[in-house]
Amino acid sequence: MTAPNAPRQDRAARDDEFHDLREPVYLLAPEARVKSRAAAAWRPLGYLTLTIVWVVLAVISVAVAVLVLPWRLTAGDAGPLGEAPGFHGNVFIGAVIVLLLGPVIGSICGVFLCVSVGSALGSATYFCRSLLPRYRSERLSFTSFSQGAEASGPASLFGLSTAYSLIPVRLTRWTKIVTLISAQGQVVNVTLWVLGFWWGIFYVFTVGWMLWPAQGAASVVCTVISVLLFAVFAYFVWRNRHRYPDTMPAAYRGTPFERSWPNRPHEKPARTRARKGTAR
Repeated sequence: MTAPNAPRQDRAARDDEFHDLREPVYLLAPEARVKSRAAAAWRPLGYLTLTIVWVVLAVISVAVAVLVLPWRLTAGDAGPLGEAPGFHGNVFIGAVIVLLLGPVIGSICGVFLCVSVGSALGSATYFCRSLLPRYRSERLSFTSFSQGAEASGPASLFGLSTAYSLIPVRLTRWTKIVTLISAQGQVVNVTLWVLGFWWGIFYVFTVGWMLWPAQGAASVVCTVISVLLFAVFAYFVWRNRHRYPDTMPAAYRGTPFERSWPNRPHEKPARTRARKGTAR
């Protein structure tokens, strides 16, 4: 953002500028300062508390995404999964559970992992910055609110207000990355559901045949299928790599956050480029 007294022409030109973030870009006016010395003094404690909370939530999210299902299925005196009530070796029931339960588990885990890991990295970054003298009088993060059609995420489905916290005031490549990670879980997007679907199918199927347990030739076949399912998941992760930067809360639209690395700059129409070439 430019200073309030900048000419309108310069402001418009900068609004259209694409930033590679090799130099920091401010999402608020650079003149934005910490409200008081007391606030600056207490700021490290606040960011440290947020970091601890989000790190704990991130660890819990990872545990839920990987460990909880096999732990619950083997808790107590439970025997092989194929002998459990409701299964009794019925492969059809197991397949239905994988197809129904897998995508749900995968998508939910994706949301919690993205939000918790991204927020933990962001709050840890601001905690480290709050300890440095050059950031002493500078605001580090802020909160933006969206409501109704302008909101993103589940709240937009009900017309509720949404608050997005830990938005970096000084946008760098690192803070852009951590904000993008958390945005994947805060904004409802098809890419997250696609990745969650394939991760969930791979995860539930693999846990299922290992606890069934598959034996002999069946274990070899199941291993091959698990490898193929994970390869499909990895393929979609790589294929959608250019879509991650475009996933952002509505409050970020039209700001330097949208017009900066790793987003792709919008190319000008061919006619405009041709005219510039002729003018030269």
